Amino acid sequence: FLWDGATFCNIGGNGYIIKRPLKRHAPGDEQFRENIRRDLVPGPVPGILDGEIMGDDPPRKERRGFMAEVRFDDRVAVVTGAGGGLGREYALLLASRGAKVVVNDLGGAFDGTGSGHTAAEQVCQEIKDAGGEAIPNFDSVADWEGASNIIKTAIDSYGKIDILVNNAGILRDKSFMKMEMEDYEKVKAVHLDGTFFCSKAAFPHMRESSYGRIISAA
Repeated sequence: FLWDGATFCNIGGNGYIIKRPLKRHAPGDEQFRENIRRDLVPGPVPGILDGEIMGDDPPRKERRGFMAEVRFDDRVAVVTGAGGGLGREYALLLASRGAKVVVNDLGGAFDGTGSGHTAAEQVCQEIKDAGGEAIPNFDSVADWEGASNIIKTAIDSYGKIDILVNNAGILRDKSFMKMEMEDYEKVKAVHLDGTFFCSKAAFPHMRESSYGRIISAA
């Protein structure tokens, strides 16, 4: 994947940073190996490794070095469904790396019913207690107005949006035969429509600033 102009590739479980996109070759092609050797970033940057490409097995602590250096200072992130579970972890991690975070959560039950402010507010307080900056948002991603207001919260509070993590989801755990159409429509509204609405609302701001990252969890 691309990260600020560099390409990260995973070969045999090891991470390498590539200075420019590789020409397409079959993974077993010698030219493919040579392209990687040529484009590896050299130097003592932690986690960026030189030497043999295929079959290398550097210590795990060395492979983690690069990710430990990634920072999000002065970036603004929106995480939907961040009141608990993985969304909470995403929000805490982004904040710990310097991002200002909009913690969105409708505050309802796992099946999408109900609402409340406690979940998002608690995560925001965790971030603030750790020295970070965060603001809660309680809108639903499942309609255009709510999704637009989530992104508006970032713009009004921090002046921009750099990162969107589409994480919101609900659970209507029924078999195909037993699932009612109402359950299907509700799941689709949150998971599919919610991802589209939030991304569409965020994209114009990202385009205007010539920077943006959208991550959609499945």
